[in-house]
Amino acid sequence: MSTSTRQPARLRVALGTFAADGLLVPIGIFVILLAILIAFQPSILSGNQFQYVVLNSSIALAAAAAGLSLVVLVGGLDLSSAGVIALVNAFLATQLGGSVGNQILLIFVALVIGAIVGLINGLIVVSFQLEPVVVTLGTGFVLGGLALLMLPVPQGLDADAVGVVGWFTGTVGPFPVTGLILLALAFGWILLRRSRLGSSVMSVGSDSEAANLAGINVNATKVFAFTAAGVLYAFAGVMLTSQTSGGDPSVGASYLLGSFAAVVIGGLSLTGGRGSLIGSLIGAMSLTIAVSVMFVIGVSSYWTYIARGLLLLIAVGAQALAFVAARKWSMDVQPIGIDSPREGED
Repeated sequence: MSTSTRQPARLRVALGTFAADGLLVPIGIFVILLAILIAFQPSILSGNQFQYVVLNSSIALAAAAAGLSLVVLVGGLDLSSAGVIALVNAFLATQLGGSVGNQILLIFVALVIGAIVGLINGLIVVSFQLEPVVVTLGTGFVLGGLALLMLPVPQGLDADAVGVVGWFTGTVGPFPVTGLILLALAFGWILLRRSRLGSSVMSVGSDSEAANLAGINVNATKVFAFTAAGVLYAFAGVMLTSQTSGGDPSVGASYLLGSFAAVVIGGLSLTGGRGSLIGSLIGAMSLTIAVSVMFVIGVSSYWTYIARGLLLLIAVGAQALAFVAARKWSMDVQPIGIDSPREGED
């Protein structure tokens, strides 16, 4: 293969890899929506507006979508995220306060609550071979009820309770904390994906029977996915509390539907075994930017749900085309480093 043909081949391989991982479409959607937002509101790039409008506004949804992604990748569906987020939000709104050390401890307890819920979900699913949707729907209702018992009506945080939790939506030097968190989630996924555990997650989602025959502990992998998802849902509750400086027991419901939309836009297959958690993070940010775009162009808020629905349908169609293109590119592109026979050679 000549040098002149290797560069397009490498480009097609790279695009094919992004398309196969489901990242090509969410990146494209994110760039387009951000460009529209900048065109109508150039000031978004100045000062801290990008942090507040994009990063801080999307971090809770991004964390919830990241948790759901892990469960989806092992071939399950999790409806308990709304309950975990509501319970953690209510817990922090009613309990957070005191010294800095006490506040850090309570935030840690909130994450442990999420881990316990996820662990229970996973153990019930694998022990009794029940459908994850049914199990997590039940736990979600229980958690939502507990949140209402703990916090019957919305309330704000006490003045002395804002300090530590509010740090999450602040800055570290010139860097937004929420931006650093998103990078940490993406980097964590890259490390996990390259590990044996990450390979197990993808294998179980692709074909659990084949994974079992290959020596992978399918049940342990599923329990890990649910437990890690619970931690991320709880972290989404922490981020929500930081963003709103208050608690609302009914706030979790919107994050359930939003996280599913982010996962679909992010290119994950709901049947499991295909996609990237990074795509879900980008999908969550795209949904947040879409709302801002509707606002700056002067469209009524009633159209927000319609816009999100259209965005979801466009993403699904685009992902289907991207996967077809990825297969075609993988078939058309000759492996790099293997030269074609010269004319006259056998």
